[in-house]
Amino acid sequence: MRTRTLYRSHYLFFGFLLALAGCTSAPVSPPVQTPAPAHSADDWLNLSRTAPAGQRAEYQLKAAQLFRQQGQIDSAKNILRAIPRQQLQGQAASDYLSLGASIIALENGSAAAIDWLNASEQQALLQRSTPAQRASVYTLLADMQDQSGQHLAAAGIRVRISNSLTSDQARADNQDAIWRSLMQAPPPTLEQGLDSRPALEPTLRGWCQLALLVQSLAGDIDQQVQLIDRWQHNWPTHPATLRPPGEVDLLRHLAQSKPAQIAVLLPMSGPLKDAGHAIRDGILSAYFDARVRGATSSTLVFYDTETNADMAALYQKAVDRGAELIIGPLRKNRVEALLRFSDGMVPVLALNYTADGLETGDNFYQLGLSSADDARAAAARAEKLNYHRAFVIHGVDKQSTRSAQAFQQAWLAEGGETVAMVEFDSDRSASERIKKGLHIDRSQQRARVLESITGTSMEYNPRRRQDIDFVYLPVGAQQARSIKPLLAFHFAQDLPVYASSRVYRGKPDPQGDADLNGVYFTDTPWALGSEPIQQQRIDDYIERGGAPSKNLYALGVDALQLAPRIPQMLYTPGMRFEGMTGVLSLSAQGIILRRPSWAVFRGGVATLLKEDKHESMDARTTQNQGDPQQERPADDRPVL
Repeated sequence: MRTRTLYRSHYLFFGFLLALAGCTSAPVSPPVQTPAPAHSADDWLNLSRTAPAGQRAEYQLKAAQLFRQQGQIDSAKNILRAIPRQQLQGQAASDYLSLGASIIALENGSAAAIDWLNASEQQALLQRSTPAQRASVYTLLADMQDQSGQHLAAAGIRVRISNSLTSDQARADNQDAIWRSLMQAPPPTLEQGLDSRPALEPTLRGWCQLALLVQSLAGDIDQQVQLIDRWQHNWPTHPATLRPPGEVDLLRHLAQSKPAQIAVLLPMSGPLKDAGHAIRDGILSAYFDARVRGATSSTLVFYDTETNADMAALYQKAVDRGAELIIGPLRKNRVEALLRFSDGMVPVLALNYTADGLETGDNFYQLGLSSADDARAAAARAEKLNYHRAFVIHGVDKQSTRSAQAFQQAWLAEGGETVAMVEFDSDRSASERIKKGLHIDRSQQRARVLESITGTSMEYNPRRRQDIDFVYLPVGAQQARSIKPLLAFHFAQDLPVYASSRVYRGKPDPQGDADLNGVYFTDTPWALGSEPIQQQRIDDYIERGGAPSKNLYALGVDALQLAPRIPQMLYTPGMRFEGMTGVLSLSAQGIILRRPSWAVFRGGVATLLKEDKHESMDARTTQNQGDPQQERPADDRPVL
């Protein structure tokens, strides 16, 4: 009974309080207004006008992000300029930087966005975020560095942020991105990074060493796997040891599943026998070098395509006898015939290219020495040097004409213009046509007209046309020795001259090549090497089959080393190998693309040029070692 009375007294007390409240005249506070949900950039801007100072910048930032998504870049930029940066903290600060960088990259390119993000003002703003939030901005920075070719620097950024990532999946994705960056970096970039001072951060150094081992074409796959095993032993706690990249597992698989027999289809007799012998010798050299190093080699079986001209029958014969991989043939028509009959069951690496437009089949790949490789390399180099207008001089022979046409096609693809294309069949016709192509005749005609008008004899120097940036010269050595002096004679001695590999016979001739001083040309790393044994082999092939045979030996070496590795190139698109014929990569059409080396004649001697800086060494790599905190010198960075 007491308990019931107690509860009743409480009810009476609360009722008294409610009655008292009803009698008071104090106003009741209105309920708090919740902002209406924002669905558009304008909604966020409207909310920002009445929002507290702490939220105003965040709402403006959301509006700018929506404008950027809708392609209204100017509106997004105007908002970003108006946002008081001092109010940005945490996620808002990192979002501001990500959005600003994306807009600058869109308008000025990735390199400009990289410089903007690395400026001291942006770095100071970024420090207001948490390490995880900063990691998202640095990931964007690394992506942009990859886009601009700074792959080693991108990998360095990703290594440094790895400890800031909060989830296992994020760390795994970042590790994959590190590897992708390094697999896009050319070996010279990795080598120079490893040799840089101050030294690379240890984990990045380990990554670079492993990437070099995986990218190396020198030697057999067995030896490559042994070197990787040694690397893992030396780096037992490295992320790539604990979780190896897929390419490492693939290499182990390829080493364990080498083809037991390789069939080599070459012209061992007939008019192309010297070419066939040169390729054969290169293949055998690579084969025995691997044996000396203790690698388990496949059995080689050679077939003469001149006595076995029926490609369908020869293909079936090789397969029936146990061939698990086919290298060759060499003749273009034989390659096209084999393409029609191969069933894709046995991989084929042909040593020439099919006609343009001919669809390739499954497991059918093509590697060769094409004049188009020289042409593409010249066009690419000219474009990188910001040249716009070319003057092409070529002979009437088919090889020179094809090279000129290949250059014209590649140069147009680079956005360049050919202002004149001169064809000649003799030194005399070359002089007259170069003179006409350079408009020297027009200059002389103007002088004669002026003399006629004034009635006086005048001394003058003819002037060539001024709308030429460089000369492309796809001719042989003897013709080039005549053309280069003619250019000087016709007042064009200041023009850069690019030539194809035909300009170099393959052996030093300082006296004969003196007229070629200053001429830049492409050739294989093999032909431009200086090792005595290598030069002796080149000399032997020049004596036996002329200059065209000098690079076929290198083609044989690359063919044997590359053919078993094609699965690697398929697994990692864009992967490159430093071969004896050039830097090799695989296109989506099954073509092995070849980038030759560059050389220049100096003192009548062909001098190998070091890799271009933008291709071989990431910008500023040796200074900042991929350090996202490293401040860059102030310069003309873009602003929002």
